[in-house]
Amino acid sequence: MTIKPKEPLASVDYYMVGISKLPGFDKPIKLSSNESALGMSPAAIEAARQAINKSHLYPEVDTEALAEALAERYRLDPARMAFGPGSDEILQRVVNTFASPGEELIHSKNAYMQFPIYAMLAGAIPVAANDLDFHYDVDTILSHVNSRTRIVLVANPDNPSGTCLPADEVRRLHAGLPRDVLLIIDAAYEEFADRDDYESGTRLVHEFDNVIVTRTFSKVYGLAGLRLGWCYGPVGIVGSDRSNYLKRSQKLCFRLRGEA
Repeated sequence: MTIKPKEPLASVDYYMVGISKLPGFDKPIKLSSNESALGMSPAAIEAARQAINKSHLYPEVDTEALAEALAERYRLDPARMAFGPGSDEILQRVVNTFASPGEELIHSKNAYMQFPIYAMLAGAIPVAANDLDFHYDVDTILSHVNSRTRIVLVANPDNPSGTCLPADEVRRLHAGLPRDVLLIIDAAYEEFADRDDYESGTRLVHEFDNVIVTRTFSKVYGLAGLRLGWCYGPVGIVGSDRSNYLKRSQKLCFRLRGEA
């Protein structure tokens, strides 16, 4: 075959999702994907039924109503929000926006298997930091930071290890990063972090200009099939025009790195 993909793409492995078929069981619960066994809430089902009647129309492009609802629910700033079809897609776009070919993205060795794939799709180099018994090791992550590092990507709480970094360790990780390195916190499971020493990454967003947090409706709200995710970041990165950030990420002014 004479037509070939770009070299970084040729080495990307297929991400294997959870298997949903099991001999002898009609409807097995697929624990590997952390899908809700309870299904959607009755209110969400009713809202979906109403929305289907308007599916011949394009959806709201600025997602203002959803941003305001989330801002009220989590006490956040709607101007710092961007939305997309699942946090996976948002993570890929953010990495593609801030990591260039030859630059590096650091992730924990046994973290979410998509993390290194995001880097390779952007032409960047994924760097796997060893963990301690499947727990993130902040010192090891920081030891890999160099002049080529552009992104450190962590999930907190983490899947598949099920571990969680306490607030002081997340802050120590951030404090050890240069200002031109972006810390991305995948907080898909934040609502399940029922512990006193956990701190939402959104607090760091209010304090620093190099932190982005991604969230999703797939887990705690059981809306995995509807594909709805969002991120929370500095206004200078996300911007007030939320739709433009996701749809035109390649043309985004890279204010974090001082590039026009």
